[in-house]
Amino acid sequence: MSRPSLKVYNKQTVTNIPTRVHHETFTIIYENKDTQTVDVTVGFFDENEVNVGGKRYVITGNYYALLMAANPPYSPNKQKNEYREADLFYIIDLMDSEEEQGQIIPQ
Repeated sequence: MSRPSLKVYNKQTVTNIPTRVHHETFTIIYENKDTQTVDVTVGFFDENEVNVGGKRYVITGNYYALLMAANPPYSPNKQKNEYREADLFYIIDLMDSEEEQGQIIPQ
């Protein structure tokens, strides 16, 4: 059964607009050595420094082991259990690449 109506309904829609990202920066880095995780959020910014989005990564397991390894191939002089932001970018690029290939499930 239906009836005539004069109600106004606010329909919600989501529109995806491709936006060129000028640079990425870490907005959150949280490390927990007890649980062997590094939780990071990367902010995406346009050429006007406007935040156009972001993505969260939880680095665990083999990714965490690679991040914390001594002298890994991507950073031959890195000490064990230390990392730089460049090392984090290497790991998240690896995670993104494997996600695109369907090898890992996104967090």
